[in-house]
Formats: sequence, structure tokens, C-alpha cells
Amino acid sequence: MKLKVFKIGIVLGILAFFSLNITAQTASYMDYDVGRFSKMMGQPNVQILDVRTAGEFNSGHLAGAMQADWTKQKEFELRASSLDKSKPILVYCQAGGRSAAASNYLATKGFKVTNMIGGMNAWSQASLPIEGAKNDPKNVVTKAQMKAQINQKGYCLVDYGATWCPPCRKMKPVVADIVKKNKIRFLYIDVPSNQALFNESGYDAMPVFKLYKDGKEIWSHQGTFESKELTQHLK
Repeated sequence: MKLKVFKIGIVLGILAFFSLNITAQTASYMDYDVGRFSKMMGQPNVQILDVRTAGEFNSGHLAGAMQADWTKQKEFELRASSLDKSKPILVYCQAGGRSAAASNYLATKGFKVTNMIGGMNAWSQASLPIEGAKNDPKNVVTKAQMKAQINQKGYCLVDYGATWCPPCRKMKPVVADIVKKNKIRFLYIDVPSNQALFNESGYDAMPVFKLYKDGKEIWSHQGTFESKELTQHLK
């Protein structure tokens, strides 16, 4: 009898161990159908995250969405690190699989996450509005125009980014403050509209910042940064 109780105890212990491991690898997030998801999009301060590829995103996405490709883990983690944990995140993909995995990951990092069931497929079937890529011709910057800005006397800060890039959005007010306080020239390069220029930057992820003085590059950085990292070069 004692041996049987002992064996039962071992089995329960093993089950508890695996249960704890499973719990540690999963986290809580909400699954909403497209109707509830659409209503939640109208709430203030929500962050909308498209976890599909850049190509899928550019073929049509939800209004106000940011993009971080779940299949590119380094890119995803970098962009996700710029999201605000104090604001809810609404996540979607094409069919629901990638967004479920991404939602679990974000939830383990402390975000309040809602996943859209069925993804863009379900959204389209419900005839809900889809926003296309907006590569406005007026956002195009020629190489000559860029050189004209850089080669002037004084400082010029060049910012390579995109409206749907989370760290780019995070840095926007920081950069605006630096430019205003230090009265330096500023050139924004919209990467989707100027991919060739971005390819020449030497980087493969946004945002990228380059500071020039009298036409010479004196500082460059990829990703987010503290103001002092840039301003220390403004002498």
C-alpha cells in the first residue's frame, strides 16, 4: 500500500513539473473575432500590430497598423521592444496562426494582447475596410536632393524610417525635439518610397540616423537612442 502511494506521488510530481513548464512557456491573451476586434480598434491608445511580412503588409493592412514580421525573429524582437506596455496591443496576421504565436510571445513580455481570430482572411470576408500602402510620390527624395541638403554648411540629420515601424514612431518626438532645440537641418527619408537610398545606407533595419557636418558623416546609428548619444556630437 505504501509503495502504491509512493508511486502515485511520483507520478503526480512529474505531472506537476511538466504542468509548470508548460505554464512558463505560455501566457494569457484574448482571442476576438473580427467584429469585436474592429470595435476595439476604435478605443483610444491602442496599438495595432501586423505580424505578416512586409510584402503582405504592403498589399493591404488595417488602418494605423505597425508592422513586425514574426518569421524574422531578430526584426520582430527589435520592433516589439519599442512598443508601449501601458497600452493594449491588437495583433493580426493573414490567417491567425502567426498572430497567435506572436500574441503569446508579447504576453510573456508583459503586454496586454488581443489576437484577431482568422486574420486578414476573416477581415476581408466580413467586407471591413482595408488600407493600402501609401507610397506618396511627394515622399520620394532623389539622390541629388539628399546631397544638396547634406553638403550645406552646418549640421544635417538624416532619418530613414517608415510610418508603420514601431521604433521609428517611438523616436519621432525625440528627434523632433533635438532638431528644434539645436536648430539643425533635418531630412526624413521614407524608406518604402526610397528603398534604393536606404539600401545605400549600409543598414538593413529601421530606423537609421546619420548626422552630417559640412557634408561629412560624423555619426550614425541604427535603432532607438537617448538624446545625449546624438547631441554630444553637436559642438
